[in-house]
Amino acid sequence: MVLSIYHVRLVQFFCDDAYISFRYAQNLAEGNGPVYNPGERVEGYTNFLWVVLLSAGLRAGASAEAASLVLGIVLLAITMILTWHTARRSLNGDPAWSCLPLFFLATLGPVVLWSVCGLETILFTAAGVAAFLTYHRSGGTTRGLFLAGTLYGVAYLSRPEGAIFGAVAGIHLILSSLVRKEPLGRLLRRGLALAAGFFIVFAPHLLWRISYYGDWLPNTFYVKTGSEERALLGLRYLRSFLEAYPAVSPLALLGLLLGISRPAYRDGRSIIAHSGLLLAVMFAYTGSVGGDYMALFRFHAPLLPFLALLMAVGLHGVTSMLSGLLRGNRIVPVVAAIVMACGLGAWFMEVSVASAAGEVRSNVVVPLKGMKINGIRWAAAGKVLGERLWPDAVLATSAAGAIPYYSGLPTIDQSGLNDRHTAKVEWDPWIPGKPGHAKTAKKSYILGRRPDVIIAHPKIWTQESIHRTDSPWPGYLLRTIPISGLQDEKGEDLWLYFWLRRDHSARARELGINPPEHIRTSF
Repeated sequence: MVLSIYHVRLVQFFCDDAYISFRYAQNLAEGNGPVYNPGERVEGYTNFLWVVLLSAGLRAGASAEAASLVLGIVLLAITMILTWHTARRSLNGDPAWSCLPLFFLATLGPVVLWSVCGLETILFTAAGVAAFLTYHRSGGTTRGLFLAGTLYGVAYLSRPEGAIFGAVAGIHLILSSLVRKEPLGRLLRRGLALAAGFFIVFAPHLLWRISYYGDWLPNTFYVKTGSEERALLGLRYLRSFLEAYPAVSPLALLGLLLGISRPAYRDGRSIIAHSGLLLAVMFAYTGSVGGDYMALFRFHAPLLPFLALLMAVGLHGVTSMLSGLLRGNRIVPVVAAIVMACGLGAWFMEVSVASAAGEVRSNVVVPLKGMKINGIRWAAAGKVLGERLWPDAVLATSAAGAIPYYSGLPTIDQSGLNDRHTAKVEWDPWIPGKPGHAKTAKKSYILGRRPDVIIAHPKIWTQESIHRTDSPWPGYLLRTIPISGLQDEKGEDLWLYFWLRRDHSARARELGINPPEHIRTSF
């Protein structure tokens, strides 16, 4: 518990993408429906259940940040409890060894970070582990499998990958039935029960999505599948994860091999094999979609309870074999296991410490420090814009989270996540090597919509760090606003630079929005 608290304090921040969900939740709480801009029905999120829960928190009087943080911490605790119960079924009911996966989860950055950053990752993780455990506790009864399928549906409402978790459970059900040579009729009844539980959740949501948004898939799907380098990026993402945590894969693979081959794990063999199957399928899936760019491997966080379980089985198996070699001596193997576990935990924690310090170790994922800085600066910029601009001013920006959320202004999302035209109709290439950043709105499209302010990717600088700029936006003027109370690491004041529509220059001057005097420009 102490280790988890320390780890949370080290990595906690609110990711800019979380503010997209916050904005949908806010509009839902205010009666505008789950929309990014009131009156525009675009599904720019993939976490329906998380948005609904945040909206409930907002209705209860909490801020979106507070609601997400409380939910994240509670769900992290629930995930650990569920993982402990799953481990007990795999490690012959030994309560001490069943705590080892929890220790690994407390030291692995992906689980801890993505529980307390405002996103839905931990909700999906908790739902996935709950469904997995329910499946294995069902005893093969149709009632139990129906409940497991329903929980896989809940996982799907948290993240679309919940459908993959459920499909893997179906594959496991078929394979285990074939191994046991069960009658085909019994397999069909059990399979239909599992599928029915899932579809009783999945089908109503799909019908609602089609009727409300007019699409079969979220708008984000069309943006994030726009890169032709997805497979290559996905392979680099997996390799980067394995390089960051080099002890994870060999120890987990050892646990999988021991778990399915040694008689000592007969009772937990089904869980161990299912975990290995799920990991193989999900690693293939995250690779096929190109992975992610965010710090500490967000896409792999939901897989860590299963990796931690296999690692615990691996260490337990090594200890058991060592005890046999020492003719029943248990003290030396247990002490060796404790030393190894502590060493692994320290090794895992070091990755989080380095990322929080801004150390670049991979060209695939960014360090946590940079994401924290952006989150703080963009939130401050959004607050300033909300205070200075008129209430119906329209923004255009590729930073679609904190700036629109805090400004409260109508926003054109230049990255296309919340803009159907850019996602599906026409776009310009943006950053092909960065997952989720393959598309950006065409300049002609943005100019045609005539936003009042164009921010694009936020430019937040000190007066000394920029000396000249040229206008890439015909009909717009360069303007700047000081961000009160925000400074860089040297203590210099920071300013937000943006482009203001020319016909608003007099109105903006009355609001204290002026040209940057320290930049030589004719615009």
